[in-house]
Amino acid sequence: MWPVKKITRHVGMDHPILDSLLRRAKSGGGNQINFDIEYNLQQGGWIAHNPGTMTASTPAIVTKGTMDWRTAYVWCEMNRVETKRIAKDPDAVFDMFKTRVDNAVVAMKQRNWAAKIWTTQTSECVDSLVDAINDTATYAGITIGDLPSWKCASAEGIYTPGSQKGISPIIRNVQTIINRHAERVNEKIDMLATSGAVYERLKDQVQGMPGYRPIQGPDGARVGFTDLWIDNVPIVSDAWFADTLCSNIDLAGTTRATLDGHQAIGINWNYIDLIYLPGMFFEWDSEGFRGLRTDLSWANTLQFHGNIVSRSRRHHLRIYNIDPAQSTGELGPISVDDQMNLAAFAIPAEL
Repeated sequence: MWPVKKITRHVGMDHPILDSLLRRAKSGGGNQINFDIEYNLQQGGWIAHNPGTMTASTPAIVTKGTMDWRTAYVWCEMNRVETKRIAKDPDAVFDMFKTRVDNAVVAMKQRNWAAKIWTTQTSECVDSLVDAINDTATYAGITIGDLPSWKCASAEGIYTPGSQKGISPIIRNVQTIINRHAERVNEKIDMLATSGAVYERLKDQVQGMPGYRPIQGPDGARVGFTDLWIDNVPIVSDAWFADTLCSNIDLAGTTRATLDGHQAIGINWNYIDLIYLPGMFFEWDSEGFRGLRTDLSWANTLQFHGNIVSRSRRHHLRIYNIDPAQSTGELGPISVDDQMNLAAFAIPAEL
């Protein structure tokens, strides 16, 4: 049976988003997940050394967010009749057992996590990064109407009738959006996830720069690269991200939603936690494989019980309506004042 550390290492393997999320794991308890949300700053200032009077004020700076517990599981089953047929060959029994256990771990990663972290929460699924990094939806029981700063920073295309245009996937736009957001919240995002199509357009621009050269040797040349960073922020391509959040731009659209296109999500991991219940953090049922009364099988479940929470939404970033199919002649800079919601964030009144 795989130990917890090996399971979590495999779930995060070759997936930078899941790997970073697992590093933010914290144990919790209670009927619901309750966590602090900071939305203001303590009173402070300067006074003369002598005399001086400090202003005594204790503004409200914290409210409580509430999330439900969610359970991810993989049902792992072995047929007892098949096991008995090979009982005299311990290696064959071990291989049968190992194949099913290994498959359960892969299923936990691909079926329960890789796509679901980019899917709006429905039914009993995890509250995803898409739910946390949003500028319109209620989250953790708190509405944006009640707490205006309870939203992520965002950039969007132009959907005024007759002037529709998606955001150009150029390095300069990514730099502008990342850095203008960082100016407002005094922190830069740790990672920007997007689709393969957007990633490739950005990568092509790097390879087209005058200073870019392939590595040449006597036996050939090495062309391309695997890591792309823009202003010290890694850009991550994710196939599940593209499948769940991206589609072709529709230049007939007159709203953000109908303009559609690809997206990018910037994450500040300082404000994301993966809360779990001790004993159910990617762990097998402690009772082990048990015989089922209904058929000739042994079964166990690999389980996670917890949820993803964000203690601040404004420290994250979301870019909508990216058009990776734009021709070179269509590419252009965004208008920060018109296409970003930075004016919604007061400085420093709201955290």
